[in-house]
Amino acid sequence: MEVKSGVHLIKGYSNSFIVEAEDGLILIDAGFNPQAKSIRRYIREKLPRRKVKGIVITHNHIDHVRGLRRIVKEYSPEVLAHQADTAVLRGKAPYSVRGGLLKPLFWILFRFADTPRIEVSTELSDGEKYSVLTAIHTPGHTSGHLSFIDENRSILYTGDAIATRGRKLNLPPNIFNENPIETRKSALKLAKLEFESLLPSHGDPILSNASEFLRNSALMNKLGFNS
Repeated sequence: MEVKSGVHLIKGYSNSFIVEAEDGLILIDAGFNPQAKSIRRYIREKLPRRKVKGIVITHNHIDHVRGLRRIVKEYSPEVLAHQADTAVLRGKAPYSVRGGLLKPLFWILFRFADTPRIEVSTELSDGEKYSVLTAIHTPGHTSGHLSFIDENRSILYTGDAIATRGRKLNLPPNIFNENPIETRKSALKLAKLEFESLLPSHGDPILSNASEFLRNSALMNKLGFNS
């Protein structure tokens, strides 16, 4: 669905977003389906005359990148991610998860779930722009986790740095975070930004007064946010 003018939400196990720019479409994450069926169908039916110019990856977890290979095959977009996550995307390093007692199960899932092994075209750093999006390095969930802000539309894409459940905001469970301390710091970093809408990878969008809502949330109170 089109949740804001020129911004389209594709729901799945994790959310993907299609952002319209003057020179083409930008896809944020490729989802868990290996054929990226919902994403490809939406583009075919709703945006058939637009070229997919790039795909930006929030982080290398499988529910965000499993459809990447199919997207690259069909559209030949530029692929962008943070340097700290590219070795996993290229198949040159294993996933890193805490996992606790479940760590063996996570290792098996990540090892055998048909991960993409895709060459990253461009490595994005904190504050670097790609078309209408500015990358924000928000490590913790993974070392190279990125959020993105579209300042013209006043939209923050949080990736997994912050999730929503109804009107409640959450951090990812610690078992899924490489560094829980950095995860908390990244959420505090995002709370200092100004934006009208918050679009998470897990949960429903908050479409209005989102930065104020974030700063006044129980989550920020728990983290000791000080504006």
